[in-house]
Amino acid sequence: MPRKQRRAITARATSPYCRPVRVFAVLSAGLIGYSLARLLPAESLDAYGWRFALLVGVLVVPIGLLIRKRSARALGKSCGAGSSRTGGTVALAGVLRGLMNSCAGTIAGYGLTYLATYGPGHA
Repeated sequence: MPRKQRRAITARATSPYCRPVRVFAVLSAGLIGYSLARLLPAESLDAYGWRFALLVGVLVVPIGLLIRKRSARALGKSCGAGSSRTGGTVALAGVLRGLMNSCAGTIAGYGLTYLATYGPGHA
């Protein structure tokens, strides 16, 4: 990756707005979980209540896409401007790499957590 591009990515990741947004996300997730636990009985929360928290999390995606679209428009960039075939391939490779990393972490977590249940001495 070229040095200039690395600097741009680092600058975006250390934006002064990143920390407050992360704090807001954690606080709102905790508030949603606490509210659901207080409002719903344990049986209802286990049966269908967790879906409400998932729905709130899914609703963030269209909002993020809308913000991204408006910010690109404000900067004077169109969606297809400056993109090349190799840029799309690099982006797809990054997405696949991230997906594989996420899957590996999830599988390792489940393996370490639940595999001990089926080990010797637990039968």
